[in-house]
Amino acid sequence: MKMSASNRILAALLAGVLGWACPPGLSMASEGEQEPGDLATALSAPASRDEALVSMAVLLKAVQRWRAGEQGVIADLIAQDRAWLDRLRERYGKAEPAPPVLDPAGWMVRQNLLRQQSEGQALSAPVAPDLNRLLRQVFDRGDERLAAAVLPELLWLLEAQSTVQWAGLLEQAADDEAMESLLSQSGVTWSRQAGDADPGDSDATDLLTAIVYDAVNQGPPDPESLRLLRKRVYELLPTAEGSAVPALVAFLQLGGLIDGLHRGRYVAFSTGLLAVAAGLLDSGPETVLPVSEWLEEYLPGISATFARSFSEVDPRLNSTVAAVYDIARNLSAPNAGVTLGDEVADAVAQLALLMPDIEYYFGLPVRDTITGNVDACIGLAARVDETGNSVMSRDLFDDCIESLVRLADNQTRSAALSGDRQGPFGQAQLQREVSVTPVQRINYALGHFHQGGAPSCAPPANPLPNPLEWSSLATLMAWFAHQMPVYFQTPENERRLSRMREIGDELVEVLAAQTECLAGPEDNDSAIVARVLADYRYALNLLSRSLRESVSTYRADILAPGADIDLESDALQSTLYRPDDLLVEPCEAEQVCEMSGPMGSSRALLGLFPEPYLVADQTGMGEIQLCYDNMEWVDRRSEPVRPGDENVANYFGKFAFDLKGRFLSGDAISDVFAFRFTSPDEYHYLFAAASEEVLEDSCPMEWVGSRVVTPLPDRRGGIVPNRLTYLAASRMLPSQLLSQNWQSGAEWRDWFSTGLGVEVLLSSEGEQIVPLVTEHLQSLYLSEQSTIYRGLLDGVRSTSVGTAREHLAELSVRKGLLRMLLVLFYPQSLTGSDAIRSGIAGQGGLLDTEMIRRFQKDDIPVNRIGEIGLARLDAFIRAWGDQADAALHGGSVSTGVAHGVMRLDGVYDAYFAPSQQAALPALNASEPPVSVPD
Repeated sequence: MKMSASNRILAALLAGVLGWACPPGLSMASEGEQEPGDLATALSAPASRDEALVSMAVLLKAVQRWRAGEQGVIADLIAQDRAWLDRLRERYGKAEPAPPVLDPAGWMVRQNLLRQQSEGQALSAPVAPDLNRLLRQVFDRGDERLAAAVLPELLWLLEAQSTVQWAGLLEQAADDEAMESLLSQSGVTWSRQAGDADPGDSDATDLLTAIVYDAVNQGPPDPESLRLLRKRVYELLPTAEGSAVPALVAFLQLGGLIDGLHRGRYVAFSTGLLAVAAGLLDSGPETVLPVSEWLEEYLPGISATFARSFSEVDPRLNSTVAAVYDIARNLSAPNAGVTLGDEVADAVAQLALLMPDIEYYFGLPVRDTITGNVDACIGLAARVDETGNSVMSRDLFDDCIESLVRLADNQTRSAALSGDRQGPFGQAQLQREVSVTPVQRINYALGHFHQGGAPSCAPPANPLPNPLEWSSLATLMAWFAHQMPVYFQTPENERRLSRMREIGDELVEVLAAQTECLAGPEDNDSAIVARVLADYRYALNLLSRSLRESVSTYRADILAPGADIDLESDALQSTLYRPDDLLVEPCEAEQVCEMSGPMGSSRALLGLFPEPYLVADQTGMGEIQLCYDNMEWVDRRSEPVRPGDENVANYFGKFAFDLKGRFLSGDAISDVFAFRFTSPDEYHYLFAAASEEVLEDSCPMEWVGSRVVTPLPDRRGGIVPNRLTYLAASRMLPSQLLSQNWQSGAEWRDWFSTGLGVEVLLSSEGEQIVPLVTEHLQSLYLSEQSTIYRGLLDGVRSTSVGTAREHLAELSVRKGLLRMLLVLFYPQSLTGSDAIRSGIAGQGGLLDTEMIRRFQKDDIPVNRIGEIGLARLDAFIRAWGDQADAALHGGSVSTGVAHGVMRLDGVYDAYFAPSQQAALPALNASEPPVSVPD
């Protein structure tokens, strides 16, 4: 068979394009035998893997074009295809392979069909597009957002199918001169890396287990282990048959997913793991048992190692792992396909829509009209006669197709299912709206974001359909078309199909235009996201300030004025607290020496108390006290008032007293420190009768005012009495002396703080009360935290909480709006970036009411909430800034909507396109290529 001129041109250009695009590790040579194993080497090596996948995509697209008979401009298209992929990767970021499993509408339809199947009739719906359809969509220049959305899915399939497709092309070339000539002239070969070890006959499960062992027990997996696993599987796939193919593919995918755990690709792991489990649902026992048994054995270890990390990104990731483990354990159970499919559908709803399960939305009463119509049509299609053929008439079939279009065009735009773009947008309404599944409020979201800013564009002229509803209706239309193609192939149904596609185009195009308008030009930050984040920061600052005020108010109520302690610390914390109103008074009111009044204290004097006692005083656990005791005259002496007069005397001495620091707790009084003060100077303190008794009295106040009768000398005159009477009198009172010298004059008060001129009688560091004070602090702290958290979260009335509860409600609304914005306009960011998903759904994410409730359980101090919240907000802003510009300003298309578009295009190509495009070789290279309508 000779090659046509156009095919020779294609082959030559294919060689040129692939040679131009050849990355390190790949070579385009015209000599030597071409083997699938060489491609296996390129796909296994980290340095060449990504480019090998991209080059395979370009090659397979070229073959697809060649088989479709494209001529004339085919040469230009080959070069443009590579440039197109380069553009997508440059504008939307490097595309990591991702499975097409996150399609809630597809899973809802699948499970709905399975639940309504009749005995002996298996009804099913495709959940994911095939390789042919993905190639067409990725290289369709009509909407680069759609192409970018499904490029990761294409790479996911190529990861498993590249060597099979390559082997199929080589096999076809052996019997087809045109193909042989094309591949020969293209000169495509995949060079081996020098020094690469060969896996030999290693078992794939053993190689995968080694990767898991490294990941769980030793840290990052050895890259060589993953390379050997990939090399082994890639070499086996082209010749594998039957159940061995999906089993090998599962082990290949698991190896890459587990390796990604140590690069923080947790969402990718959970999504890929779910895709592996979903692929097993319809597989035979030969496939199921090896994979399910392996998952059952090794998933618990992986979960135990990474559960905390999963929760930081999104607790739903742990739920997905648990669901896959449950699927692995129950795959051989009766009716497992239905039950376990529901588990997959629920996990898909959690990952794609942040819903608890699929019925959270699809079971809503507001869907009754759609549910009733859909169930009735599926029920009619499921009814069969005695020969097993459907009893559905053509008229009923057309009615059902018409009803699907009518529901998509009208019901899905209703306020109940897509929100009211007119609002209202008050705080109470926003609080309710953000609690609803975002896809159910798409028009409300657009109305709010337009109402809150000044975008250059107007809101959509017509309400948009609910994206999830449109996707499910489009999927059902595709299913009906493939179930009864004879009924479907009519001009009326072609019109209906076109209308359904137009609704999808409207959804995609209007959302793209609105996103670009709200986000602003690409050389600036994304305006809409920046605005929502600014509102969130403002609400967070208000909450932080109100919580600080709440803590201050609470502590002002329970602590002494001037308190400066941290309740969350211990008794040994440093404090500058000094009670301003503390005076020095008598230790015992009944035991005073004339001086019974108070003396002023000082900060230095109060500083003599060890920290535990100052801390205890602030908290009300006890009370510190300064007092004086044992006030007396010491080193006393007397002198006659006059020489020779032995009746009266002047008394001299030094003034002394004890200064004590005491701690009062209940009825217990304990001395903390004691100093003995003795004045350096002597004072004339008393005039009184000369006697040893008076001299020995250290506090002779009882003598003051007493009469002292003294006889006169014998030579007195007759008119003078023979005796004189004196009154004993104080010459220096303790109170007088202290008033002159306590805090002025000699400033005795300061002597105690310096230790000069005083004797230490007792000194304690307070060790004995440290445990008690620490326990008391903890009690107060727990009470404080409980009071504020309960007031914040549970509405318990508390004067200390103030407006914090209102600010928390506002903060939660702002986060809800951000979540709504991302789910509707940036769904790929939520599934493609762990950092962004963490901010919205993770335990380490942006704060809202539920996050604060978790803080309460985790004993996070209330006064750290603001600090933690700002740190997380800044981390989210950095992660958002790392997104590719096109994704920031153009948004992305959800997997469900992209699949809906491709399903409708597949129906049109199958039944209404003027010419059919042949399919690529089947996955099993030992079987001839077949054409399968997509």
